[in-house]
Amino acid sequence: MLESDALAVAAELFASVDRRPEAADPDVLHTIAAFYWVRSLAHRRALAADDLAARDLETAIGVLGLLYLVDHRRVPGELWPRLADETAYHPWSDPLEHAADLIIDGEENGDIAALDQAISVIRTVADSGDNAYRDTLRGLAHHQRAAFPRRPAAERSADADAAVELLGRVAALPEPSAARRAGRGRSFAEALVRRFDAAGDNADLTRAERAYRDALADAADDPPTYASAAAGLGSALSRRVEAAEGTVGDGESRIQVLREAVSWLRRAVDLTHGAAATPPATRRSGTGDRSASSATGALRIRTTELPRDPAGTAPDFIRSEPTVVRTGRGSPKCSR
Repeated sequence: MLESDALAVAAELFASVDRRPEAADPDVLHTIAAFYWVRSLAHRRALAADDLAARDLETAIGVLGLLYLVDHRRVPGELWPRLADETAYHPWSDPLEHAADLIIDGEENGDIAALDQAISVIRTVADSGDNAYRDTLRGLAHHQRAAFPRRPAAERSADADAAVELLGRVAALPEPSAARRAGRGRSFAEALVRRFDAAGDNADLTRAERAYRDALADAADDPPTYASAAAGLGSALSRRVEAAEGTVGDGESRIQVLREAVSWLRRAVDLTHGAAATPPATRRSGTGDRSASSATGALRIRTTELPRDPAGTAPDFIRSEPTVVRTGRGSPKCSR
């Protein structure tokens, strides 16, 4: 840490930052700041001159100031007042950015109070010529609130309805950016699936499948978004088969649906494990892996009920590898 080689690497990283926050890589800034912060501690532990430790600490805080302008959530909260004074920027001066942080806190920490506060903050924002970002944030807040199992069923259902209405409205807006179309469509599909979980209406699953397919068509050039939409589609198809359990129907048709579910889930897992950036939902919960395993198990069980051919071999659609056709471009989840 105190060797000249380590300092040379940090200097090289620093040189790659042109001090334009909008163009800086948050990971690079975070790495540089962490290096100088730890280096300042190492100086103190090595009983080096206090000015060396202080200089490295100030360098770290200076880099954190740049990071604060790019991605404030990665900066320690105790530095916010100082950096706000130095940069004349406070992320919560925009109520929608404040609400976005609260929604992330609510999702990551299971904090329903943060989601309640986010909705209250969003309600203070008046209508404008472009309400897409505001309605997206509010829809996501209701979507997350609908997931809390200990809340009364009527409240969860009302939140699920609100999320579908808001996110569906945004998804229906004309949008030239394929990336934004994909992100909006995926969010709408997720809201429909959550409402299906709350109310059990198969029509929501059907609409979700259609929305996921539309998102996939727009996300082919964005592996993380594509993987997330593929995982969602595979899960929705699997749930459709589960919802049909105990009803009279075509067993082979259900197996075909499960086979498609497995193909999408496998594709999602492959892209997630191979992509540089992993979709948040899959990274945090392993949803793609678990859903693929579950759907594959269900598929194996159902294939035992199919008639075998005279040679005793499995049907062609079980032996052959699924194929996936990709078209379109991708998107961030919560784009304006």
